[in-house]
Amino acid sequence: MKVLHIAESTKGGGAENVFSQTVKALKEYGVGDFAHYVAARENDNTDFPIDLSFPSIGKANFFNSIYSVKNFLLLRRYLFKLRPDVIHFHLVGNLSPSVLHAIFLYKKKAPKCKILQTVHTYEHVCSHHAAYDYRLERRCLDCKADKYKIKIFKRRCSRKGALHSFGKGITSLIGDLFFNNGLVDKWITPSEFLGALLSDRYGEHSVSVLKNSISHIGQSVVEKKNVITYFGRFSEEKNLQLLLNIMPSLIRLIPDIKLKLIGDGPMLLELKNVVVLKNLQNHVQFSPFMPPTKLSELIGDAKVFVLPSKLFETFSLVLYESVLADMIPIAGNYGALKEAIEWLGCGEVFDEVNQEELVEKIINSVLCYASQKSVIVAAKEKITKNLNMSRYRDSLIQVYRDCSHN
Repeated sequence: MKVLHIAESTKGGGAENVFSQTVKALKEYGVGDFAHYVAARENDNTDFPIDLSFPSIGKANFFNSIYSVKNFLLLRRYLFKLRPDVIHFHLVGNLSPSVLHAIFLYKKKAPKCKILQTVHTYEHVCSHHAAYDYRLERRCLDCKADKYKIKIFKRRCSRKGALHSFGKGITSLIGDLFFNNGLVDKWITPSEFLGALLSDRYGEHSVSVLKNSISHIGQSVVEKKNVITYFGRFSEEKNLQLLLNIMPSLIRLIPDIKLKLIGDGPMLLELKNVVVLKNLQNHVQFSPFMPPTKLSELIGDAKVFVLPSKLFETFSLVLYESVLADMIPIAGNYGALKEAIEWLGCGEVFDEVNQEELVEKIINSVLCYASQKSVIVAAKEKITKNLNMSRYRDSLIQVYRDCSHN
């Protein structure tokens, strides 16, 4: 059975890492009746060969991001040459919906081919994939019941304004055209929250929830201190300004408390300016992205991890990673964030508009850390048992088999 895996890239954020780790695990496993092929953009240090390489776009071209004729022709030609039995695509991004068009035409000629998508965003219920209205600054699922999503043209609710909203609206409509006409046989999602939204749109039978596998980021055996941390992207959506806003209140209650912010992104300079403005230099430490071993050393003394994201999120890998690093996770009381805390049986949730509640949850977690050790250990065991790559790989192979027999 030939399986073609498609994604925009093998390196980058969470979606790209899931794609790369999944393909690598499937290739290394070597099930006799499966042969795995990859179509993606070439990247430095790719862990496996790329069978069909899409061209690099450099600076994103507006029209090509809406519909790339070159990517359509490349993929269509390759599909009819390879003739895969299963096509499994992840985040296609700037490859454009032309990729969906090529798959759709191939499926018409080869109706026994099964098409799967691992969904890493809210693209099926939101034109710009975030389920967040950037103009009104609120989480939004207003388009979840729309067969063709058009509200974005009036609301201009994408992160980058009117032109970006227009482009996202067009690409979304093109995607809807194929999705609404039976392109995908099975959707795979990492959370029950996102899975329920997909089930409402496409039917419960067509959705499988497979939580992403979790890798240990390493563990540093050092004494825990009154340290809270965040590691990830510094963007507006992650709401790190909130952590800086509450630091004076935390310092009044725990004078030696420290905040470690690890990562990079468009908000870095603004966040550093806020630290200076609030005179927090002795309590806030910035560090860049780093390899897992270095990261484990830096966060080893932290008791608490806080993810104050404004978004629903789709899985939030960092919450699980923080538990593996012996931290208590705290996140918003909504979407996949709430789901993660409940699944872990460890951590706290808060109402993002209630700063006093967040302060209280952080203070209690820091001061009562020792009493939570057994809870953290139980959560770590649950992660190790249920969210390892071998279990994810085996579940995915079973999805392939089930689809092929239907």
